Amino acid sequence: MQRNRSLAVILNGVILMGAAAGVHAATFCVNSSLGLAIALSVAQSNGEDDTINLEVGTYLLGGELMYDAVGANETHRLSIIGGQVPGCGVYASSGSTVLDGQNAVRILTISALGEVDIGRITFQHGHPSQYAGGALNLTNASAAPTYIFSSVFIANTNSNLAGAMFVTSTGNVYLWSNLVFANSGPTALYLNDSANTYVTGNTIVGNQFNTLAVGALDPTGSGPYYLSNNIIWSNENADVYDQSGLVDYAYNDIGVIANAPPHSASHELSVDPKFEGFFSVSLAPDSPLVNAGDDSPPGGPGGCCDPSGSKRTVGTHIDIGAYESDVLLRTGFQ
Repeated sequence: MQRNRSLAVILNGVILMGAAAGVHAATFCVNSSLGLAIALSVAQSNGEDDTINLEVGTYLLGGELMYDAVGANETHRLSIIGGQVPGCGVYASSGSTVLDGQNAVRILTISALGEVDIGRITFQHGHPSQYAGGALNLTNASAAPTYIFSSVFIANTNSNLAGAMFVTSTGNVYLWSNLVFANSGPTALYLNDSANTYVTGNTIVGNQFNTLAVGALDPTGSGPYYLSNNIIWSNENADVYDQSGLVDYAYNDIGVIANAPPHSASHELSVDPKFEGFFSVSLAPDSPLVNAGDDSPPGGPGGCCDPSGSKRTVGTHIDIGAYESDVLLRTGFQ
């Protein structure tokens, strides 16, 4: 049966926007942590593709946000997209959407049976007591893809595994243009995937280890993994701790790769990235990584934009790392 969703409801910080006649989709505009929790609760069992747009602002969380589609056998798409102006529909020209765990809870747990899209969100100060993922714990038991893009994971902690992000999936995974900085745990990103996983155009720096030191990026499972255009540098212990032995590296700047050697490697660097300043993760104009990336890496070049909202290619080639500089003429390497 087709439905005409022309309803607009504002309740506890949620606006349920209308969709065209016959379209099985729901769109939410959210401006509070309670509103986000309500939207996730509705989305996990409404039998529709769901888009949850988040207005710019800081969302202080008193409890963990959860989306569990397994119990309802919900196989539709879930998209959570930040950076919206009040009323949503347009990206804000300044400001960001910040989900703050207040050093007390994990920020978001997702158990999905369909496509998942997460973008343009800052995850900070997640600190759960339970296993795996200080900021994000994401399981996708379907063959549908998972996209995490243009987001920031900063100052999250987990003593068990994955200070920032734990992802396990049976479908393709795309990690595009994310910053992972100053998180604490045995690893920062733990990936346990059984399909193609594309880690492209990310900056993973300054992560530390509060228990057993492994590595900032820890790929496991049957993969394969494709790492392209990433800065993985200056993390405690190893920068990549490869448990899979199935990682193809191209056009990255990586300090230390431990455990398993690369499955393949081309155009790799291991040099100081030359950030703009001590507290900056943007490339300085004379960085060797400016215009030095692969414009057509496996899985695509990395989504719409960098975490600041700037487009991903300025100049002769895409930059290595999460943030695109405005340097036009540096040639990079081929």
